[in-house]
Amino acid sequence: MSITFSTSVKKERAILVGVDSKSTTDAWPIKSSMEELSALTSAAGASVVYKITQRLNNPSSTHYLGKGKLDELLDLKTTKPYSMVILNDELSPRQQRNLEDLLKVKVIDRTALILDIFAGRAQTSEGKLQVELAQHQYILPRL
Repeated sequence: MSITFSTSVKKERAILVGVDSKSTTDAWPIKSSMEELSALTSAAGASVVYKITQRLNNPSSTHYLGKGKLDELLDLKTTKPYSMVILNDELSPRQQRNLEDLLKVKVIDRTALILDIFAGRAQTSEGKLQVELAQHQYILPRL
């Protein structure tokens, strides 16, 4: 009897989350923004399993999302299993930590996703150093 092991890397399964808020001064429509986030997610090597948007006056300071959307995300763990949540806006360290504690998956924002793509594509030593510096500056307040 022969036992084989797969050495292929499993693709991350991501849920994309966007908030359409009145506090956002950006005139960019949420639909276009979410489409670009989906393309960035694919470029990073993850697959999009579901997209959620929510309209809020202001994102929650503790979890970024409202209670109803948080419950929906928790319910989706059984119907559309996911290993990561990617948010369309930049999260505060507190929001990121609270979401990770609640959802028990990796939570990243648009900025971290873009830095990850740059890190994977940087080829020169200088380029790699610049991306590494940007990643450290991004991570510093989250430590």
